[in-house]
Amino acid sequence: MFILDVPTDAGRKTLGKVLKAARLSRDWSIDDLVTILCTQVVYRSETGEFVNYHVSKGTISGLENGQRSPRPLLLEAIVAVGYVQHPITQHPYTIEELKAISYEQFDPNTGDWLIPTSNPSRKLASA
Repeated sequence: MFILDVPTDAGRKTLGKVLKAARLSRDWSIDDLVTILCTQVVYRSETGEFVNYHVSKGTISGLENGQRSPRPLLLEAIVAVGYVQHPITQHPYTIEELKAISYEQFDPNTGDWLIPTSNPSRKLASA
């Protein structure tokens, strides 16, 4: 059996606060962030084409308010832009760290892991 982690309600709210604080610390509006994400991030589509990333203000607002679970591509775009920084290293968070915040497995205030993280999908030992 495998355990797969999913964002918790509290984790989504914590991640949202972290993202919003990072945006506001740069004096960016949601419009500014949407423009940056949509103009600076390109991804390879299912057909192999390079496409500008697109996100709406509503999606960013919902994420920052803890109402939406973070989608992997959005987290990758946030990491690519690098505006959300680790409190200790001052380096941009990794996608694993942002996901772990939403799972309540990483403390964004201290930079401490709250559970062992050798493998995000942990296999349970057979009894």
